[in-house]
Amino acid sequence: IVDDDPGFRKLLSTLIRRAGYEVEEAKEGAEAVAAINKNVPDLVVLDIVMPVMGGYEVIHNIRFNKKMPNLPILVVSSAKEMQQDVREAVGVDFFSKSGSVNLLIARINKFFQISETSGMNSTFREQFEELEKIENKMVNREMKMLERYILEKLNRNKNNVDSSRPGDG
Repeated sequence: IVDDDPGFRKLLSTLIRRAGYEVEEAKEGAEAVAAINKNVPDLVVLDIVMPVMGGYEVIHNIRFNKKMPNLPILVVSSAKEMQQDVREAVGVDFFSKSGSVNLLIARINKFFQISETSGMNSTFREQFEELEKIENKMVNREMKMLERYILEKLNRNKNNVDSSRPGDG
């Protein structure tokens, strides 16, 4: 996990560890590149906007390193305007910091499940497209649950209003 926000980095690290994965942390890009060069991880979770060396420089360093040109990178950033640029980079996926942390962990879990089952047969882009489909299903399911909850509340409130009306005559 590479993020200059210590609170977010700690939260994400804790949740990913609880999900059963080993986690290494870096507070900025240069520290991350040095750590990645020593021990190539299975996935890099990366912020874009950081002091010293930003996320784009980290991506550049990874992509031009012969040991790891296809290392998957999941950009988790609040820089929404960078989403399209990031998605166009090879093997890079984007997740907004304002998104559900549960969905982020689910995406990371699904990434590793897909990696284990597909091996070298599919590209990281295909894997992330599959993750996006799964995430969309999860979001739709959450929206339907929220919609049912709201409708139940409205119906209960309507029944309470109806039953409190004085009778005619």
